[in-house]
Amino acid sequence: MKLNLKAKETEARIEDAFWQVLDEKGLERLTVTDIIKVANINRSTFYNYFPDKYELLGHLQDQLIDGIKQITNEKAIVTSQSPEEICTMLNSYFINLLTYVKNNAKHILIMYDHDQETLFVSRIHYFSKEFFPYWAKLLHENSEIKAQYAYAGIMGMIASIVLEWFDSDFSLSVEEVAAIANDVVQKFIFQR
Repeated sequence: MKLNLKAKETEARIEDAFWQVLDEKGLERLTVTDIIKVANINRSTFYNYFPDKYELLGHLQDQLIDGIKQITNEKAIVTSQSPEEICTMLNSYFINLLTYVKNNAKHILIMYDHDQETLFVSRIHYFSKEFFPYWAKLLHENSEIKAQYAYAGIMGMIASIVLEWFDSDFSLSVEEVAAIANDVVQKFIFQR
């Protein structure tokens, strides 16, 4: 048990060091030497956990995306509910999602600031397609736009709202932004 705790602590030190150096130098200038100096570990210890900085980056992106997936699995599965039930479910989903995003904003912003935007956004876009089947019937029934394009439009609008919220330095509360996102999605889906 002690070994697992020590291994988790070491991995956390490596991750924290990576975030710090990535923020300071960017991915291209970041080296394993930088990470091990900040984490205060040996090179061999780093390689026991990760083969290179790119695998570490992928691991950290996976962690962020897994957090979003968990919220989405719990809160954003659309079934044949009434529009009112769907709107209530979406509001709860947006509150949970935006809380997670705000709590992880520093790391998410680092991904955007250091030439990782395209890869990170692509991974989020790819994972969001897993949930399309749950939305397809609803979108098909309530929109004149082909369902897959309507879904892409909704995901784009949500991403834009979140980025605007980042840019405003979180000037609105989670609940206010959730209400805006919910209102936009309702208008798009139900033409309300």
